[in-house]
Amino acid sequence: MHSSSVRNSSGFAVAALVVFLFYESYFSRDLLPPVDRVFAATIEAGADPGIAGTLLVWAVPGALIQLLGGRGTMYVLAGGFIAGSALTSFGTATARLR
Repeated sequence: MHSSSVRNSSGFAVAALVVFLFYESYFSRDLLPPVDRVFAATIEAGADPGIAGTLLVWAVPGALIQLLGGRGTMYVLAGGFIAGSALTSFGTATARLR
């Protein structure tokens, strides 16, 4: 077996063991929120103008890293699509709140 396959299998085994040992404790104390609460918290955080400012501030260094990283046009283009999609979703959600 290839060494990376062994590492992946061991990582999966450890993760499965941890989940098996602790899942009941997490669910009984409500430490894992249902997806609707996660979505609601995400939307509420996204509607905060401070978050939008932070996203815009970090968009510039992120774009520079993408451009200077030399990973190729496809990676930069894909990163732009992902960032554009996120900003569009944010803007749409914010506009709906008003």
